[in-house]
Amino acid sequence: MTRTDERYVGKSGGGKADIWREMVYQRDRFRCQSCGAKGGELEAHHIYPKEKYPELDYKLWNGMTLCEDCHARAHLYHHLREKLLGVPLKRIPQEKNRKRPLDKTLANP
Repeated sequence: MTRTDERYVGKSGGGKADIWREMVYQRDRFRCQSCGAKGGELEAHHIYPKEKYPELDYKLWNGMTLCEDCHARAHLYHHLREKLLGVPLKRIPQEKNRKRPLDKTLANP
C-alpha cells in the first residue's frame, strides 16, 4: 500500500503508527514473512499485541509484514493458543540498553 491509499491512511490516523508500519514494510522488503507474497494487500503485524504490551507498540523488532490472509491466520492462531489452550506467548526478549534508530525516529515524529 502507498501513503495515498485511503485504507493505509485510515488505519491509524497518521503519526508514529504510519512511520512504524512503513519501516516494517521496508525492512521486510514489502514481502509477507509467512508465505512470501510480494506487494498486494500487506499489513504490519504486532508479534506481541499492542493491547497487552503497549510499551512495545513502536519497536521495529515487534513488527512483521504479512499479507491479509496470513495476518488473519496469525490472529486466529494467537487467539486459539491463548484463549482455548491457555498457552501465552513466550516471554518478551530483553532489549539492549542502547537506543535503536527506530526509537529515535518515533520519539519526535
